[in-house]
Amino acid sequence: VEYDIIVFDTAPTGHTLKALTAPDYLNTFLLRILRMKAKVENLKTMFLKKGDTSKLVDLLEDTIGMVDSLKKVLRNPNFVNVNIVSIATEAGFQECIKTVNFLNAQGFKIDNILINNIVPKFDDDTWSLASKNKAVALLKMEYDSQQGYISKYNDYCNSKSINLCGVSKLPF
Repeated sequence: VEYDIIVFDTAPTGHTLKALTAPDYLNTFLLRILRMKAKVENLKTMFLKKGDTSKLVDLLEDTIGMVDSLKKVLRNPNFVNVNIVSIATEAGFQECIKTVNFLNAQGFKIDNILINNIVPKFDDDTWSLASKNKAVALLKMEYDSQQGYISKYNDYCNSKSINLCGVSKLPF
């Protein structure tokens, strides 16, 4: 191994789940090919001389072995860390829970959930400007909305022994 760390910053949840479960689907596909090959060979021997397809079988079996090794590596918590990035909204929270449950069912351990774009808590003097300044009012409304979801994430992560991290929304 030439690298200390490799980061896969994946697409939204659906694509990520498909990518992480692709080895399972590939194995299923290869096993079907082997079963079909055996059925075809049995039919073929009724009409023709049986051909040597051992190289194909060996290749498929080797590929299945490699896919199984990949599945073990991906699920090894000493080698792979799974970190989910979400946002403090109802949709973000629900999607995050769905993803954690799916990945857990597939044998993946979730290490961290990171909540992105958290509105920082400003001082009372800043928030008091909300009645006169529409930008501050909008930011305060978003801050207030996020607090309930941050609490939900906190409770969920505590119940599942997942680390919870946050990144503040910044003006740049």
